[in-house]
Amino acid sequence: MKTHTLRLRLPTLVSLALALALPPAGCATVDAAAPQAAATPEAAAPEASGGRIQPAAAGQFETWAYVTIRNAGAADALVGAQSPDAASVVLRATIVTDAGRTVRSVAAIPVPARGVLVLGADTYFLAFIQARHAFVPGQHIQATLRFTSGAQRVVDFLVADREGDPADAGQ
Repeated sequence: MKTHTLRLRLPTLVSLALALALPPAGCATVDAAAPQAAATPEAAAPEASGGRIQPAAAGQFETWAYVTIRNAGAADALVGAQSPDAASVVLRATIVTDAGRTVRSVAAIPVPARGVLVLGADTYFLAFIQARHAFVPGQHIQATLRFTSGAQRVVDFLVADREGDPADAGQ
């Protein structure tokens, strides 16, 4: 029986050792000891402030809510909302023409990159459908906003002490 001996030259051994020790070109490496930022839905979510909602009787079919959304990142879109205080929350747009207003449900509300979106009666707003309880002035109602980026933001809406668009009163 004849035996074969595998002979490798020193440069070949060094190349083989480097190939096994280094990641392929273009692959990222992560230092396991380095702290990693937690990826939370709210971490990259646009900021929301000034949430206001109209008063509503328990079971009222629809009441409108407004909020200001500040986006420090790339363009995004508000694609949904939910609240434990309503059967559903629908995104709406108001189209103002010479003939008056037309309100339509929309699938998304664009949020500009590094910009501000102010929801109001003459632009976009959130429609809380079938209030689960009375929304009385001074009360706070919460909703979670969902964005196309996957981010989410919990928003506190103050029940206004009167009907109408709070933006009209400069609130």
